[in-house]
Amino acid sequence: MPFFRDLEASVFHRILYRLKTLVVDKGQIILKENDFTNYMIIVQQGELEVMIEMDQAEFVLERLTRGSVINHRNFYFPEELMFMNIRATKRSSLLILSIGSLNEIVNEYQELKLVMMKAIHNIHRGENMYLIDCIPHKGAYGINTNAAKRRQMLKNVVLQVVLHNRYECKKPTLS
Repeated sequence: MPFFRDLEASVFHRILYRLKTLVVDKGQIILKENDFTNYMIIVQQGELEVMIEMDQAEFVLERLTRGSVINHRNFYFPEELMFMNIRATKRSSLLILSIGSLNEIVNEYQELKLVMMKAIHNIHRGENMYLIDCIPHKGAYGINTNAAKRRQMLKNVVLQVVLHNRYECKKPTLS
């Protein structure tokens, strides 16, 4: 994750020690559409799928494996709703970091506080706000970083169109 990349080892280790383990079974929903979230998830083992429902059908937008990160930007804003569902495709082990745990560490380390303030500022400016807020494992597609970024941008564009259509269908019409 970009904001953890340049931290001192001692700060990074404090964050690692605050991670909680969650084991989920195949088919279990980890996050649901319209859920409020205030935690970040790292896939330690197993596989998850990011999906959206439309017209009584499910569309898988992403498959996440070991090393993938979910909700690493948007968990700063617990008032934001999830726009998709995340489900385990097999028994999986996840690492969870709550915003409360991260805030406790941030208050202890000035270096981390500055990094987090900058990250939150950038998110507020709209640079890093994504509907699909996940980082697939680097080797997931066997493609380079730029291709992965373009792929993620395309998925976000598609999701925006789907959500816009869903919103338009819910609007009252004059009959």
